[in-house]
Amino acid sequence: MKKKTLVAAAAVAAMFVFSGCGKEPVEIDLMDYVEVTLSGVNGEGEISVAADIRSIEYDVLGNSLKDSEREEGGAIVEFEETLKYDVDRTEGLSNGDILNFSVSYDEKAARRCGIIVTGETSMLSAIDGFGDKAEYELGEFETAGDIDSDGYQKLTAEVYILTEEEGGLNTPFFNNYRPKFYFGGEYDVTGVLYLPEGVDMCMPGDTAELSIELLHAVNLVTGLPVELREIRGNESFIVGTGTIKSITKTISNPD
Repeated sequence: MKKKTLVAAAAVAAMFVFSGCGKEPVEIDLMDYVEVTLSGVNGEGEISVAADIRSIEYDVLGNSLKDSEREEGGAIVEFEETLKYDVDRTEGLSNGDILNFSVSYDEKAARRCGIIVTGETSMLSAIDGFGDKAEYELGEFETAGDIDSDGYQKLTAEVYILTEEEGGLNTPFFNNYRPKFYFGGEYDVTGVLYLPEGVDMCMPGDTAELSIELLHAVNLVTGLPVELREIRGNESFIVGTGTIKSITKTISNPD
């Protein structure tokens, strides 16, 4: 009787470990979580790849972990730390180039947090989103609506913040600042602006490389002009101007 009890307990423990604290196992295709960042110009473009951690956590846990929770994130964090995405070329890229993306991971770590990995661990995908060199250098683009590019929501931009004398702000702004964003003279898009690490505020007259996350995806290319605007009464005022330095999005398996 004691032996049967031990065997049953071991089976329950194994099920608990596999299913991620009692939840049903979740099937995911890791090639749906390839996050790519493009920078540079068409013909001389560069790409970097990473895991879209937030989306993985949403699909597995139902929510994403806050920074303060990551040290105690348990099995899901251990699994994420084993994920490694690669791409066969990273430099000298042009719009339309077909690249081979791949991923490696630890199978035991996946099982411990209740993940069943499906699909292939590599895929071919075309890239698009580099601005042309002449336009990038001169800042002369077609209107944003004419750009033939996939939608992007995350980007970095080098932005000059106008002073009060220039019609801009008379006070600094902080992380999570939410102006309106205009790209190439079009696209009135709401988004959230994040300061560089270690920077507490941005003053009028400052130039900084800022991270931006838009509330919905729009057509963008590197080098495209961007304006930050605020609504005062019934009028829109420019508070910052700059250009897109890099754009980031998650690409999906083209099956």
